[in-house]
Amino acid sequence: MRPAAWAVVAVVIGQCAAATASAGLLDRPAGSSVRAAGEGLAPTVTTARFRRGVDGWSAGTGSKVRRVDHGDGVLEVVRRVGHGPASAWGPLVHGGPGEPVVVTLRMRSVRQRPQPVVVTLVTQARTGRSVLARTGRQLSPAWQTVTVTYRDGAPVVQAHVKAGRHRASARIQIDTVRTTVSTTSVPADHAATQAASPSASRPPAGSSPASGPASPCQPLDYSQPTQGVLDWSDDFDGTKVDPTHWRVHDGESLSYDQARIQAANVSVGGGLLTIEARRQDTAGRPFTTGYLDTIGRYARQYGRWEIRAKLPTQVGHSRGLWPAFWLRGVDTPGEVDVVEAWGEPTVRPGYRSGSYQWTVHQNTASPPGSQHLSGWGTDPGAPPVADGFHLYAVDWSPDCLVFSFDHHVVGVVSRSQAPWMSTSLAGPADIRLNLQVGQSYWGYADPADNQLTALPAKLLVDYVRVYRPLSGG
Repeated sequence: MRPAAWAVVAVVIGQCAAATASAGLLDRPAGSSVRAAGEGLAPTVTTARFRRGVDGWSAGTGSKVRRVDHGDGVLEVVRRVGHGPASAWGPLVHGGPGEPVVVTLRMRSVRQRPQPVVVTLVTQARTGRSVLARTGRQLSPAWQTVTVTYRDGAPVVQAHVKAGRHRASARIQIDTVRTTVSTTSVPADHAATQAASPSASRPPAGSSPASGPASPCQPLDYSQPTQGVLDWSDDFDGTKVDPTHWRVHDGESLSYDQARIQAANVSVGGGLLTIEARRQDTAGRPFTTGYLDTIGRYARQYGRWEIRAKLPTQVGHSRGLWPAFWLRGVDTPGEVDVVEAWGEPTVRPGYRSGSYQWTVHQNTASPPGSQHLSGWGTDPGAPPVADGFHLYAVDWSPDCLVFSFDHHVVGVVSRSQAPWMSTSLAGPADIRLNLQVGQSYWGYADPADNQLTALPAKLLVDYVRVYRPLSGG
């Protein structure tokens, strides 16, 4: 991540139409897609987050469902007095004949002791219900994931969640239902297709993608139990930064921004990590901010890096703010920017308002002749990413990098498209997480104008997780 001259390939991700009976019931993030069975696209991920209601879920006999506040909201299933187990039925997106489908629910029991929960996936037809798959789990008050895998082809698929028979207070909560329909190839319009030259200029928003060969990368999501396992994480549930996970910078100044870095601008509380930029004269600089990394604590090669965060790049009032979550090679020159955004208004044309970029760099220092590939993370006209929390991720395999936004693939870079990845990313990388203020390319913040750059501004992080591959990593 740097303010050197940018050489960018704009990547426009193709969209596909929704064609399922339940598609209209799911709260899909901007840029996500639902496809008709048999279209053969890259892995399709649909996520329900219960932001506005219960999203088509209905109560089983003797139960009730409701939405309760918990961040973006959760679906709560409650057992009525004198009845059997608490249960609920909900819609899912289906795949084509024989396509593997993975359904992941993030759930917990509100009771203080574990209770058995059974998740059953069924088809619903005139002839009755047919069970496709079933799994059980003892749920505790801590959030956990329940995953059910099956091969689809059915006209309609529903999820049935049933908690064991308990007292009237028994209830369970679900805050995410994710359905992944897997295929075996990634189409050309989901891939970065041209290595940028150092002299290339940033194309205007809405420009067409470069042409090129289809990516050889296979669908990747190492957070899926069939592909990977959790290797490192921080949910920020304590009251201070975990020093075994992070190194917090203090008393430093970078050569290309306007802020003094202070440990006091980094805090943990309420389940969030906060990096705060302030209008504060310190060490000859008009602003202060925070910076963390995992140097000497954690690094690895290959896997999935993801962050759920709310960016402070409010449209129209954030000039100079520069939040980023990025990876840098420990002993190699490569860099991977999972999410990098710039506050608005910017001083350059072609910036996609309200969006962010993903990037892979041949050399983090950007010497003459080095290359990089980059793309926008959301479509033109999508809601600004600063409006709420979103999941930003990259899956890194020996053959490619797959970037995603709220579980939807937004960019793919293969080794054949960027052969320099063989040396630039030939070893482990550590994590960098920071909020810079002001730089020449996108614009400096005005120390005296709090409308142009509204401060204090906060980068809020719900969690950071890294998954390692089950094989080959």
